[in-house]
Amino acid sequence: MKKIPYLKAILIYGFSLVLILILFAFVSHRQDARICTKIQVQIEQKPGIYFITESDIIDQLTQGGADPITGKLRPEFDLIQLEKRLLKSPFIEDAQVSLDLAGNLVVAVTQPEPLVRWIEPGGRQGYLSMRGEKIPLSERYSARVPLFFGSLPWDENNNLKTSDTIFSDLVQMLIFIKKDKFWNAQIAEIEMDRNKNLFLTPQVTAQIIEFGDAGNFDDKFKRLKVFYKQILPQKGWNAYQRVNVKFKDQIICN
Repeated sequence: MKKIPYLKAILIYGFSLVLILILFAFVSHRQDARICTKIQVQIEQKPGIYFITESDIIDQLTQGGADPITGKLRPEFDLIQLEKRLLKSPFIEDAQVSLDLAGNLVVAVTQPEPLVRWIEPGGRQGYLSMRGEKIPLSERYSARVPLFFGSLPWDENNNLKTSDTIFSDLVQMLIFIKKDKFWNAQIAEIEMDRNKNLFLTPQVTAQIIEFGDAGNFDDKFKRLKVFYKQILPQKGWNAYQRVNVKFKDQIICN
């Protein structure tokens, strides 16, 4: 194969680099010349979650109309700052903002997914999300999730303090309940006393479930399933008032 002379190779590479820079500058200029003509909102659909609407998102994005985006050139607004503006809403878990070639500002948001509705002894209440974040109550929507009675520790960012293993285990237990078809339909209320012991109230049957803390919750739910699938069908659904799975390898019914 015939080798390209050294000087000729430098000229070819240099010319190619210049073409790339010109193309990059042209594309950048075209991008800067784009005008936002429309806002397109995409809300990730999660069954039964309706915390926020398209109009809510546009209102949050434009600061109640005080900072309209449509009609502006691309350099006149910062996409990252717009995302941060959206994330100030407790009803938006994640936000992605981009401007497409047609001039549409595409806004894709994800809503938080509630695990329980917590109610403190003093009466304050809200939701706990899958990510351990506090969600306020909504005026237009009430999530169909179990009620949780008890005090939860929150940090300055409204996140549940999970440095304590008890509360880390609690979040994992609540996620397990939500994802499990049987327990999601079965558990109506959860109460936590001062000693962090949990008491579960089912939807249909009359038993109070003494659960202990959330540690080893998977094993406890396995024993509870034995109670519901094998013991109650034989003894009768309302034969017992309480069932205790707090202690390892035991199911205590009375």
